[in-house]
Amino acid sequence: MRSLFRCAPTPSFSGAYRCRSYRDRVRHFHSSRPNQIINETVVLAHNALESVHSVTGLPWAVSIPLTAVLVRLTIAMPLQIWSLSHSSKMKKLNPLVVGWGRYFQGAVLTKAAVNRAYISPNAAEIQSQLLLRKKTKELYKRWKIRPWTRFAPLFQLPVWLTMMESMRRMVGMTGGLLSIVQGWLEKHPEAPNVPMVPSLSTEGALWFPDLLAADPYCALPVILSAAVFTNVTWGWKIKKREDIPKLPTRKERIAAHTMRVLKRTFQASALFLCPVMIASEVPAGMLIYWISSTLFATAQTKALPKIISTKSIPAPCKEKAVAVVIGGEAKTQLSGFENLGEKPTKIKTFTGR
Repeated sequence: MRSLFRCAPTPSFSGAYRCRSYRDRVRHFHSSRPNQIINETVVLAHNALESVHSVTGLPWAVSIPLTAVLVRLTIAMPLQIWSLSHSSKMKKLNPLVVGWGRYFQGAVLTKAAVNRAYISPNAAEIQSQLLLRKKTKELYKRWKIRPWTRFAPLFQLPVWLTMMESMRRMVGMTGGLLSIVQGWLEKHPEAPNVPMVPSLSTEGALWFPDLLAADPYCALPVILSAAVFTNVTWGWKIKKREDIPKLPTRKERIAAHTMRVLKRTFQASALFLCPVMIASEVPAGMLIYWISSTLFATAQTKALPKIISTKSIPAPCKEKAVAVVIGGEAKTQLSGFENLGEKPTKIKTFTGR
């Protein structure tokens, strides 16, 4: 075992040696505390809101939605475009992946038949999926596709939480999600230096002139609930219930069922937002930021796929009946498709020459 001590010469001219521990020469580096990082990001979000308000000279009722749109344009939209571009490549490559999947299914069964060995359907599916997974990785690497980029839009979630925490403190509320996280990290967390903004009480609009108070007509909580519900409904693409049993693998069927459950859960949570916001008396200033961000996110979800369009995967060709004219007599060759009820679409004439 290597000793923790090493003899090093002393500065004296006697040539004597003294032992010095490795631990005495270790430099310790301390990263920033998580609470400090949270506080700095919340203050940065507050500065962004204040900057938009002071530069534009607009009232808070307009500058808050404008800030929400700017944040999504500069952070969320590039991530979504990046994710859609990789999803487009994956869709174009999907027919090849499906073809390899069919090939591996047949190869596993053929190998078992040649070896005269029994293989259960589940075992055959597992083997074919392992082969397909390896081949899919090779294809994605060859075409420079990163499957994890489908989750890239989630990277903007910390930014949204930071902006919401800043708005919460500007309107005088406490107890946000980031505050709860800070409480878990430290017993006595230091609150971010974000003061309440008194001018919010006089720069409202329409039926909510005071952004520090709750909506007196409860319209904003209803709008928020409807906006979040619409965003979840339009943004989550799931399989129909009757189409799930038709999926080729058990893994795909489980994933489809999971996505259906998650979508229904988030839709129910969106409807539950309305009574929660009303009971909590959330100030109007915080609600208009949330509503503006959600509505713009929904518009992005609908518009970007049309701008970054992906050609639909071509459907397989259907076999057509062929009529052959031999010696003046037309005969229909259906090639095993007699029950399709299709009319001949091509006539080939043999003249005998």
